Parts: sequence; C-alpha cells; structure tokens
Amino acid sequence: MRKPLKGNMKFLRSSVVCAALVASAHGQAPTFDDAWDTWMGALVTGASEINPDAGNAGALLGDEGQDIGFPLTWTYFADGKPENFVHYVEWETPENVTVGQVRVFAWGENWNNYGYEFDQMVIRAKSAGSDTYDVTVIVATPPFYDFIDWDTMLVIDQAITPVTARYFRAEFVTTSSVGPHILEIDGIAGDAPPPPPPPPPVLPVIAADPESVVGNIYMPVALTVDATGTGALRFQWFKDGTAIEGQNSWFLMIPSLSASDVASYHVAVTDDVGTVTSADATVSLDYANMVPAAFDLWDVRMGASLGAHSVVAAGSDFEGMFGGDVTEFASQGPGAVHFVEWSVPAPMLVRTVRLFAHGDGLSSANLHEFGSFTLRAKSPGSAAFDIVVGTFTPAHPYPLLDANTFAILDTEIAPVTASEFRAEFTQYNGGPRVLELDAFGTRPLVKPGILVGPASQTVQRNANATLSVAAKGGNLQFQWKLNGQAIAGATGASLNVLKMSKRDEGSYTVVVSNELGSAESAPAVLTIPTGKK
Repeated sequence: MRKPLKGNMKFLRSSVVCAALVASAHGQAPTFDDAWDTWMGALVTGASEINPDAGNAGALLGDEGQDIGFPLTWTYFADGKPENFVHYVEWETPENVTVGQVRVFAWGENWNNYGYEFDQMVIRAKSAGSDTYDVTVIVATPPFYDFIDWDTMLVIDQAITPVTARYFRAEFVTTSSVGPHILEIDGIAGDAPPPPPPPPPVLPVIAADPESVVGNIYMPVALTVDATGTGALRFQWFKDGTAIEGQNSWFLMIPSLSASDVASYHVAVTDDVGTVTSADATVSLDYANMVPAAFDLWDVRMGASLGAHSVVAAGSDFEGMFGGDVTEFASQGPGAVHFVEWSVPAPMLVRTVRLFAHGDGLSSANLHEFGSFTLRAKSPGSAAFDIVVGTFTPAHPYPLLDANTFAILDTEIAPVTASEFRAEFTQYNGGPRVLELDAFGTRPLVKPGILVGPASQTVQRNANATLSVAAKGGNLQFQWKLNGQAIAGATGASLNVLKMSKRDEGSYTVVVSNELGSAESAPAVLTIPTGKK
C-alpha cells in the first residue's frame, strides 16, 4: 500500500470539480442542514489522530464547507496505523435529535484501491442517562466502495430505525495502514420512534400488610398499609369481614382502644385496574402489662419532630424514645443533665405520661439509670421551656411498675397544652438508657396490681402508724380493711392509724380496683407490744 502524493491530490481536485457541478442532477450531495452538521450546532468532542496534511475532525460534520474536489475539507485520518485499527470521531448536538437516515461520503479510489477505504463503519449513540455509547445506530460494510453516486462519492445512504439522542460516535475500521478519507457524514431527520406501549394493566401491589397490634384500654392504636397501583388508590377497611363505614384511608386509627375493637381487620386496595385484599391483622388488648404505644401524642409516626438534644452513645439515636429503638445517652459523669427537645404539629392536651427505661439493676453499679426525670413545656409565645410539667425521682435500682415492659412511670399530670416539650435526665451512674416516652390525652389502663404492699408493724400504744401501698393500673380506687371488714373513709393509697389502741390491732389489707378488676394486698398486721395494751 502507498500513500497518495500531493500531486495525486491536485489531480483529484481537478478531476472531480466538474462532477461536483452536476451533483444535484445525478445524486445526493453532502448537506449543511442535517442533524449532525456544524451549521446546526453539532460539536466534535473527541477523535482519533488526523493526518496533518488534510482536513480536521470537524470536517466530517461539514465544518470546512465540504468540497469534494478539495481534500482539506475532508476528514483524512492518520496513516501508519495497523490493519483493523479503529479510527473514530465523537460529537454532540445542542439537544436531542432524531435521525432516520444516514449518508456517508468518502473517497476510496475503488478502481485500484490505494487503501483509503474502511472495512466497516459503526455509528453509536448514548441512550438517555447513559455514560457509554450503548445504542447502535448503523453498521455498514461497503466493499471497496461501490459508489451509490460517483459524482458526490456517496457510499452509504441507508434508512434506519429512528434513533433519538444527543451524543454520537462514528468508528471506522481500516483495511490497511492508510487512513480512511471521509468527506462527510449526514444524519437526516426522521420520525421519532413510537413511544413504548403502555405497561400492561396490573392490580395494586401491597408492599406492606397491616401488622397486628396490642394495646391497653384507652390507648390509641393504628393499622396501616403500604400499597402501589395504577391511578389513584382507594381503600376500604373491614372488621371481622364487614366493611367499616368511613374508613377509607391508608390507615385505620382507633383513638381509644376498648373491648369492642378487639377483632380481625383487613383492607381492600382498589386502583384503576382492580382490587386486592391485604392479609388479616388482629387488634387485641393487654390487660396486665403496660404496653408502649406506637401512636401516642409524641410518637414520630404522629408527626413529632426532634430538635436540640445532648449526645447519645454510638449506635443510638433520639428517635428511640419516640417510637424507635433504645435511646442511650453518652456517659458524662454523675449529675450531668442529658436532654432532648421535640415539637408536635399542633398544640396538644397531655394528661398522662408513661416512661419506659432500662437500667442495670442486676449489678450494684446501677448503670444506665437516671437520678431524676424532669418534663418541661413552652407556654404559648414563650421562647423558654417555662412550664415544669413534673419531676420524677426513682429509687435505685428502678422499682419497675411493669417488669415485662420496663415501665417505671405511669402518671396523670395536671393537664398541659403545648406544642414544644423538653425531657431532662440527670445521670446517676452511666449514660441513662430510655426505651420510650409516651404521652396521652387520657389514661390507658391495665388491671390493678400490687407492686409494694403494706408492711406489718409493732406500734406503741397511743402512737401513730401509717400503712401504704404502691399499685399499678390507672384510675385506681382504694379500700382498706381491718380483719376483713371495710374501714369507713379509708379510700386512699395510705392509711393513717392515730393513737394506736387495742381495737386497732389486727390484720389490714387494701383492695385496689378500677373498671378492669381488682387486687387485694397480702395482710399487714399491726400489734401493740406485750404488756403495753
């Protein structure tokens, strides 16, 4: 193979100029308004080596005002590359263009094959969002250039499946060490490919079925469903197989749980195609244990948002005490005040607070406990947490109201209405570990239970004695008894026996009750020392 000489170039120019003058009458000439032309804003972004004696990479897109008789207006790829070397040019258009026909003009001296031809041409494009040229626009292999139009050196003129893209790449595989001579590549506009057919209609898909829930009497509970579908979704909740009037949202809220709510529930989800039914979920009551609430007034599921806070231990987070996992504060030494602040979407009335916490009562260190818990709120318009809702100081280790759920506080408070709150925990020994902090507008109840009963005592004659009881349950009523008989007026959590006398000796019990039931303490015996009666 040999390279053309400059004399050959001059001969070429003189021999084809006349042919160019009649090109319009005999075939297709390169255009200056095709989708890939520099006149239309196309810009070369990359190319393999170009022969310095003729043209540039942009000439392939009409940058030099193509003249088939003047090789400096061609793209003349560098010589000296190995056989089957891939020359390339990459370009982009100002915006997406649709190409339905490709034309390639090239010089190859096909009568004696000096090797200006290419073995194969591939044009590729990038699909939307792709970093690679992953779309094949056209693959062509013209044998020694069987010219479609000798006057214009048209070697490829092919309709293609319309391609819409912005980034393109043309690759030319050489037949010899002589670089191909490309006059121009044109991308002729075509119809945009038809839009993909709409996806086949599908029924709604339930991504997460309602989960069964357990609550205490008067506790708010909710069932939820997560679903997708075609068009707007519509919901209908069912209780024990019967549609519940008005329950047509993705959640079913029971503001105050009662025995009548204990049932099996499911939800039907309907879209523009059809209806599917969720799995069943049960709502049940726990009468004995104080259950943490998933939809209390301060829960993140109800819109609570966390604000400022102190530091937590690694792997912990503050959402834990508002419906997530455990919140463990980073230890800062005894007496350090750990805090968390939060807000709710609108002012709310709080009457009851429950606190669940886990210390380390099995060891003498009592790790992860707090010395005191103080709850504060902001009054309307205040910049400070100026309302002290209450302070709770437990014994150590924690005397649990409910050992099964680690409830250490369940108390009615003086009603407070606010939208911003702050909890403070004074460190006792190690960073406090809080399981959950719940708030209610009413008082969730459990059956009464005696936590600490009255203790027997020996009391001097005419001295005073006090019997007391600690109990759980909520809305509790008390009735003290002496030797099995109710004591008139003795209806508090403690009983004061004034000026002990012989008639006060005996066995004392207390009955603790609410609407769910009652519990009676073990007897506590009051006696006067022998000889003092």
